[in-house]
Amino acid sequence: MRINPEDYPSTGGKYLEPGDYVANVSDVVYREANGKEIVDVTFICDEKIVTDTFWLTREAMWRIINLAVACGFPGEFMPEGLQGATVKIKVKKEAGKDGKMYSRLASFGPVTAEDKDVKSLIDTVKSAGRKSNPATESEPPDGDDPF
Repeated sequence: MRINPEDYPSTGGKYLEPGDYVANVSDVVYREANGKEIVDVTFICDEKIVTDTFWLTREAMWRIINLAVACGFPGEFMPEGLQGATVKIKVKKEAGKDGKMYSRLASFGPVTAEDKDVKSLIDTVKSAGRKSNPATESEPPDGDDPF
């Protein structure tokens, strides 16, 4: 899935807030900066995003290799092959050069069976809605106010 941040309303909080997430790699884009090749990777969870930049230099290559391992790639890979992979991420807020606070990818790791169970439970609760709560489906008998 290709994400265009401009498609999300600016008042809707389009960026992930600090916390731990199971996210999908939604976009991998090559570009050049200061004469060096870099890759911008976008992670998405519940329609909110965080992006990170990976420099493809000898000194910084370890970061994208660690991301690939966390996504389940044990050997040689192409960065665009990460698109669609699932990974556990930690997001923090950090001040940018302009002094504003931004969501930043602090770390990433492999998704464990426990992470999948928790995500499944959260998705089930979100999709169930209010009607699935037995406490809201019936009212106390007349005259027996429990409070």
